[in-house]
Amino acid sequence: MLALKGAVVPDAFEKTLQALERKRRELIAASPEYRNRLRVLTADLDDVRAALPAGAALIEFRQFRPADPHGRGKRGEPRFAGLLLASVGEPVVADLGPASELRELATAPDDLAAAKLYGRLFAPFKEAIATATTVYVAPTESSASCLLRC
Repeated sequence: MLALKGAVVPDAFEKTLQALERKRRELIAASPEYRNRLRVLTADLDDVRAALPAGAALIEFRQFRPADPHGRGKRGEPRFAGLLLASVGEPVVADLGPASELRELATAPDDLAAAKLYGRLFAPFKEAIATATTVYVAPTESSASCLLRC
C-alpha cells in the first residue's frame, strides 16, 4: 500500500487482491457447489471429525519424502503414512513404510502379498477399526496410483 499525506492508497497488487476477494464472495453466494468445494479445501481435523457419524473412523493414506534431519536439503526415499481420525479420541498417525515395499506387495499376484499389504496398511489402526461401526478409507489420488505405478 502507498501512503499519501496520511491516507492509505492501495497499490495495483492490493486492488487486484481486493477485486479477487469480491469475486470469490460473489461466487460463494451464487454457487452452493463452489461453497461446498471451499468448505472441503479449508476443513481442519475438527471439521472432519464433526462430519463423521458417531462410531465412525476415517483413514487417509499419503505418500511423503522425509526431510534430512541435519538440514542438508536432501530428501529420503518415498514412504507412506496413514492417519486415522475417529469421531472421538486423538488422531493416530503411522509410518507405513517405504513406498517401494508397499508397491511390491500391491502388484504381487498372490493372496499372501495381499494379506501382507492389508496388514501393513491397517495393523497400526487395528484397535480403532475393531470398535468402529463404519470405516471410511480416503486414499489420495497420488497415493493410490503410486502404489500401482511408481
